[in-house]
Amino acid sequence: MSPWQNAAELRGVVVALVERFAATPQGAAAAVAARTLGDSPAIELALTDPDLVLHLDLANGTIGDGPSDDAAVHVALPAADLHDLLLDRLGPVEISRLVEENRLHVAGAPAALRAAVAVVAALQPQYEPALHQVGLGHLLETPAPITGEIWESLEKPAPMFGLRRAWQPPKGSQTAAP
Repeated sequence: MSPWQNAAELRGVVVALVERFAATPQGAAAAVAARTLGDSPAIELALTDPDLVLHLDLANGTIGDGPSDDAAVHVALPAADLHDLLLDRLGPVEISRLVEENRLHVAGAPAALRAAVAVVAALQPQYEPALHQVGLGHLLETPAPITGEIWESLEKPAPMFGLRRAWQPPKGSQTAAP
């Protein structure tokens, strides 16, 4: 369940967060680093529940509405999961679970993805003040997700042993690999 009532409220928080971050020394350093990533240092952020798509240009400190065809990094996830991520409520296991459950999608070149992870870590300290800035400090009281639990998939895991791979010769054949 999303802590936001609508997309406008969510957009206000993201704008306040990015503006606060841009005013910090870490934000200035991120802008310099973003300029080294090439022509499009933008991050496309697609959120669901409520639905909102923004593109964040950290090099120039701008935020635009809608998708970006030439963004260096594309990130998609539910808004509630972004909230928990920015409040540092999710550890590596929970983040992996978001990916395994198809709730978090990221795409981009490895260097751009590394830079995006560093930016998220630097954004986290600015999130709580940004919520207060836009009058949504009460969202800090949303329940934290369950962490540290063991989960299982209902699907049978793919077999890993005893299967011949396409590149392997048939068992018992005398054919040697070139």
